[in-house]
Amino acid sequence: MSARLEVTRSGPVVLAGVRRRGRVTDLLADRLDRPGWTGSVHQARMLRWDAGTRTAWLDAGSLGQVALPVRKGEPPNTTEPAVVQVTTEPREGKPAEVTRDVALPGRTLVYLPYGTAVSVSRTMPPESRARWRTVLEGGWIVRSAANEVETDRVTAEAQSLAAAWREAVEAAFAAQPPTMLLAAPHPGRRLLLDHADITEILVEDEADARALAPSDGGDGPVPQIGPVDLADEWPLYLQPEVPLRCGGNVVVETTRALTAIDVNAGSARDPALVNREAAREVAHQLRLRNVGGTTVIDFINLPKAADRRGVVDVLRTALGEDPVPVRLGTAMTALGLVELARMRRGRSLSEIFPAGEALPGA
Repeated sequence: MSARLEVTRSGPVVLAGVRRRGRVTDLLADRLDRPGWTGSVHQARMLRWDAGTRTAWLDAGSLGQVALPVRKGEPPNTTEPAVVQVTTEPREGKPAEVTRDVALPGRTLVYLPYGTAVSVSRTMPPESRARWRTVLEGGWIVRSAANEVETDRVTAEAQSLAAAWREAVEAAFAAQPPTMLLAAPHPGRRLLLDHADITEILVEDEADARALAPSDGGDGPVPQIGPVDLADEWPLYLQPEVPLRCGGNVVVETTRALTAIDVNAGSARDPALVNREAAREVAHQLRLRNVGGTTVIDFINLPKAADRRGVVDVLRTALGEDPVPVRLGTAMTALGLVELARMRRGRSLSEIFPAGEALPGA
């Protein structure tokens, strides 16, 4: 099933969504007035070293102080500037976390400038995995999408990624730290990298068309200019209550510690039916809201263990379609609770638009 990437702007907000069969399945947003940092690369200046926690504290300029965890056996460099990449956004008074293991993602490859080995997706057949290890040199991760395109397209993307890194390195030599070398990817670019089935790109702004144009030898869909409906739809994804077709609803509330989701029967009479439909909707809402971290779902109590297992199975299947890694708890408790942890990929919608803040364009 092919998908379409849609990108629009609403005031200072850039919205990017993936639409399948008329329904938005994934949504990412960014603010031009408060841009995100995940994936950006910085040349940072060492401030101090905490031996107890093995954390190096760095000055990353406009990003502020950032924390660099240092592995055991890896001595910290306390004198030279460090080139680091942001892995976790600053949030709720916590600083951003960074890594020295810089990774520049493409549609078919991930370039590891400081890596020395070629890793190939396990979904590829053995002969393909062996071939890619002979085609590429240095640090690379070959994504499964590489098996679907011609070799010269992949090598063209490799050259493009390597060239982008060379430009960043040249900028680092010319600049006085701290300074940002590479900005965080455009939200539409992040969706392109996660969804190999995108065959169309529809944008309303020329700036987004330029940002999403293929830069790897022509591989990938070319953005087209046209009307996009996301600006009318996206405020709905911030509403706490989501109705279900069966008559029930789910309520999504984000706290500092976790995201809590409550399932209510409403006018529906079959609790097991409500729970199964809610399980599918929860998986959908996690993707729409870009929820990361721990989530606890309070399903309607089911006395039969078989019914509880059935709900968890539905949830597991729905979460299996998520391109972001999710760890699901083993079972539903007797009280109807299920826990999961979804990898953080930038800021959630609730972090970009805190409660009580007027929505741009609303």
